[in-house]
Amino acid sequence: MTFPLYAFGYTGRKIDTLVQNVERADAMLLDIRYSPRSRAPMWNRRNLEEAFGERYLWAGDILGNRLYRTDAIEIVDIERGLELVAILAAKGPVALMCVCVSPVGCHRTVISDALRARGFVVLDYPPASFGPGEFGAGAPESNRDTSTEERPRSPSELPPRNQQRLF
Repeated sequence: MTFPLYAFGYTGRKIDTLVQNVERADAMLLDIRYSPRSRAPMWNRRNLEEAFGERYLWAGDILGNRLYRTDAIEIVDIERGLELVAILAAKGPVALMCVCVSPVGCHRTVISDALRARGFVVLDYPPASFGPGEFGAGAPESNRDTSTEERPRSPSELPPRNQQRLF
């Protein structure tokens, strides 16, 4: 049995809420950014390690997009990365985190699709609702999405009733 996987971008989310949700779901936060740095200090690797403790793992060295500064996607070592996710998902829920608001054009979609092809349940979370002064929190302009509309999800995209939601 494997636990569910959650895929999301942190832009527009509050770190305190994310910490609470990860703890409540007894999940592991897997940072899949190639470079675990941000203009918003709370999203830097060191701060995430402090906030999440043993629940945080940076895996950008194998699941990161080595071409993140371009529009192209090239995962460093997707096979090794998928093996890592499988090991973690055998122990508990895993949250795959990157910066991008939208999964469109984001490397987390490539990873999510590869995981689904291997039989994993991957739940994609739409952009967070932005409040005044929270939009983007210092993210690069290229990762910002001005749309706050969330599309309705089909029944196949919704978690089963017995699964706890991460967000």
